[in-house]
Amino acid sequence: MIKTLFVLWNYLVYFFIHNFIINKADDDKVIGWGSNYYKQTDWATASATVAVAPKYINVPNTSQVLSATQIDGGYGHTVALTGNWPDTGLVAWGLNNYGQINGVRSDAMDDQIAYTTALEISGHTLSGLSAIAVGGFHNVAVYTTQTYGAAVSA
Repeated sequence: MIKTLFVLWNYLVYFFIHNFIINKADDDKVIGWGSNYYKQTDWATASATVAVAPKYINVPNTSQVLSATQIDGGYGHTVALTGNWPDTGLVAWGLNNYGQINGVRSDAMDDQIAYTTALEISGHTLSGLSAIAVGGFHNVAVYTTQTYGAAVSA
């Protein structure tokens, strides 16, 4: 079945407790399922739930279905790279106890579940990102610029 998913969907990401597929046959729309305790799978769900059945995932706090070129997730959060280089953006949602969503750590449980669709986090622009990677409680991104026909990573 996994091989069939790779052939049909081209991109499958498995995280510790939540999963996503980028549907290349449908404008890169994201399908997610699994644990949603920290709303890491489906922000639109009214309250945190144990599990979400496979469904198209909306951009947090909108009715627009999320399209992404890359998606990755940590223990309780998800990060998606949107757009095509150099006009990229970032959407992140879920657990934010170490600032993994918006760069601001929160010890208050009410503030630990967050989302961002910002084009800038902590003064750093998100346009020009070419790749993302997510750990349990952190994220990294590759920022790429074009100089004289050669790509330079910083």
